[in-house]
Formats: sequence, C-alpha cells, structure tokens
Amino acid sequence: MNQFSKRLMTFSLILMLGLTPALSYANNSNESENNRNNKHQKVERENEDHDDEDEHGRENKHKKDKSEKNANKLCRKAFNNLFKYKGFGSNSTDFFIECLRPFGFEARFTGTTSSTTPDTKAPVIYNLSITPATTTATITWLTDEKSDSTVFWSTSTGINTTSSSTASITNSHNTKNHRMVLENLTASTTYFVIVRSKDKASNTATSTETSFKTHSPVVNIDNTPPVVSNISTEVGTSTIKVSWQTNEPATSKLFYSTSTNPDVTASSTSFIANFALVLNHLISLTDLLPQTIYYLVIQSVDGHGNSTTSSSFATTTNSI
Repeated sequence: MNQFSKRLMTFSLILMLGLTPALSYANNSNESENNRNNKHQKVERENEDHDDEDEHGRENKHKKDKSEKNANKLCRKAFNNLFKYKGFGSNSTDFFIECLRPFGFEARFTGTTSSTTPDTKAPVIYNLSITPATTTATITWLTDEKSDSTVFWSTSTGINTTSSSTASITNSHNTKNHRMVLENLTASTTYFVIVRSKDKASNTATSTETSFKTHSPVVNIDNTPPVVSNISTEVGTSTIKVSWQTNEPATSKLFYSTSTNPDVTASSTSFIANFALVLNHLISLTDLLPQTIYYLVIQSVDGHGNSTTSSSFATTTNSI
C-alpha cells in the first residue's frame, strides 16, 4: 500500500468516527491532569510527615505523568503528519502515524515510503515492421511505454550503434507507436536496420538487427509509336523539302524513288535521314531531275524504338 493510500484510509477513518471521541479524550485528559494535580497537592498536604514514602510515590507518579504526556505529544504528531504528504502542502514523502488513542484505539504504525518508484525498466519493442519502396523505407514498431525513436541503418551487417559514422535518424517525441521513414536509399539494395527506443528515465531498448531490400526502379514501357502530322512539301527544279511534326521526340527519315511506293525495307531504296530526336522535322532532297515525279515515304522512330511509317505520297519537281 502506498503512502497516499495509507493516509487516505486513515483520514477517512477519522471522518467516519467523527471528532467527538477526540474532543472527549482531550477533555478527559485535561480533567485527568487537573485531578492529578489536585490529588498531588492533597497528597503533599496529607503526607508531609512521610517524606521518604511520599518521595518514592511522587517519583513514580511523575514518571507516569511524563509517559502520558509523551503519548499525547505523539498523538498530536501523528495527526499532523496525516496532512503532511505530497499534495497537502508538504514535499515530504515519509509518513509516521504514532497513535490513534484519541479515537478509541491503541495502535501504532510506522513506515517509510516514496511517492515515486525509480523507473529502471527498459521499454519493450515489438511488432517491428519494414515497408520498402524504390528509394525509401517506412519502419514502424510498438513499445509498451512512451519512448523516443531511433533507427540505425547500413548496407553491411554488424551495425555499430555507438559509432558516429553509422547512419541514423532520431525522433525525440515520446510515443508508443513509432514510425520512421528512411529516404534517399539506393534501388535494388539490401539494407540492415536496428531500432532503438529510450524512455524518459533513459532506460534503453534495442532491437535485433534485421534487413530489407529496396525495390527495383519502375521502368515505363513505351509501346506507342509517334504520331506524324502536318506534312508539308516545298518543291524546286532539282530540290524537294519535306517537313512534318511528331507528338514525341523521334528521328527523321525520308525515302524517295521515281517509281511508285518505295520499298522502305529494301537496302537499294534511296533515303535521307537525321537521327536526332526532335518534334519538328525537315529533310531536303537535292540534285533531283527537273519535271519529274518523285514518290516519298516518311519514317520516324521514337527513343524506345517504336516506328511510324507514312503512306506514300508524290510530288513533281519544277521544269527548267
């Protein structure tokens, strides 16, 4: 039973019994004291001729009176100490209840207790969980008491939590639900982790070393070829300029022939190409024959190898 409970029980008992017995006891004590004094005086008057015998009796009576006065003093001390616990105006954590005689009891209680028991128990870490992503990892755990949060991590096993060179992150907020996020990690990499929690009394708990692997980079697969639009031609006597646009960066290639439908798969088919990835395309054909029909085919390939080939179209060079 702690200090507060003992005093509260005693105080409640006093309230239940009421103050009447105490007052009665005090009155009786005063009357007894007066009677003793009167009796003492009477004895002195009646026994003046018996000094030796009376002296012995007075000495015994004096001892008895002194004992009773000491008991009364201890009772008052006990009653006062009832109100001298923390929260009733005193910082003392000790209690001493000496006597309950004023309330009809013959009892003595002694003891010493502390209002606060030193905390020497470290937090308990449980439900440790790691959720990795490509370059981040979320680490959560629980503790049975409020404590701070620290995570140590490394790409090699055998983490030294006392080394200043070990990567770590700390949140000093005391909580039972811990959540820490590691950032700027490397994709497709194994990491080793230790978590630590320290309570307000500096009791520290450390988890065993565990590991996780970050995810591989997400590769967006592009299977869509570029879209060719806004085809335009500018014709001269021996030149033809062809321009077009695509909806994504792509190469520029123009096949040409004086026969219909140039075969873009044949190595013998003539072409002009620019392999820069651009949105606005321009190919110029030169040294052509005047007043001649040329059949043209546009081809553009994006950065993922998706190719678009236009239908064949024709234009005629100017005459001289």
